[in-house]
This record gives sequence, structure tokens and C-alpha cells, in this order.
Amino acid sequence: MWAGAPTIGPLTQVVPRTGEPPTEATDVRILYDDWHLYIGVRCHDREPEDRGRSRRAMRSSTTTTAWRW
Repeated sequence: MWAGAPTIGPLTQVVPRTGEPPTEATDVRILYDDWHLYIGVRCHDREPEDRGRSRRAMRSSTTTTAWRW
């Protein structure tokens, strides 16, 4: 089912450079039926071993994250 859903985009980043293409690939797909909305997100990571460091850096950030479509 998900494989047949088109991806949405192009996506842009907000932090650290607003409006620029994302530094990592992200696939977003949306499906729906009469009662439900399904949102699937696949976040790619070129360096998964550094994930802990990235989370700590984002958690200590003073900026507010906002979603943009």
C-alpha cells in the first residue's frame, strides 16, 4: 500500500538554513480512507552512528522548530 503512494515534496528545512533543501533525504507519503488519515515518514541518515550526538545538539538548541509544507 505505501509503495504505491506518491511522495510529497519538495521539502525544505527550517533549522539551520530556512528554505534550503534538507541535508538528509526524507520521504513523506499520505494515504487516507473515509475515516482515517495515514502519514508515513522515512528519515534517511547517512551517519546513523552519530545519532546520539545530533539529538543532544538539537535538544540544547534555543531555536523553536516549525513544520513547513
